Amino acid sequence: MPTSDSLNKAIPLFIGFGETFAPDRDASRLIREFGATEAALLEPEVQAILDEVANIPVDWSKHTLVSAEQEVPAQMRARHPELSETALRAMGWDFTFFWR
Repeated sequence: MPTSDSLNKAIPLFIGFGETFAPDRDASRLIREFGATEAALLEPEVQAILDEVANIPVDWSKHTLVSAEQEVPAQMRARHPELSETALRAMGWDFTFFWR
C-alpha cells in the first residue's frame, strides 16, 4: 500500500502539474520517479482519487471554473485529509481543464 507521502508526490506528477501547460496524465513519470514496482501500486490509487474528483457534482448555476477550482479541492480535503495542498491544487487544475 502506498504511503500518503508517495501518493501526495504521485498525484501532481501523474497529472503533470507544474510541468506541463495542460494536464497530461502520464504513468511513465511515476515509473521514472518511483520505479516500476512502486509505480504499479501507485497508479491505481492515483486513478481512483482522480475518478473520485471527476465525479464530484458541481452546480454550474452557482459556480464558475474559478470557484469550482476551489470547491473541488475543498471537498477532496474533507474526504482525504491526508492529501497535501499541492496534490489538492493539482486535482483542482486537472478538474477545471476537463470542464473548459
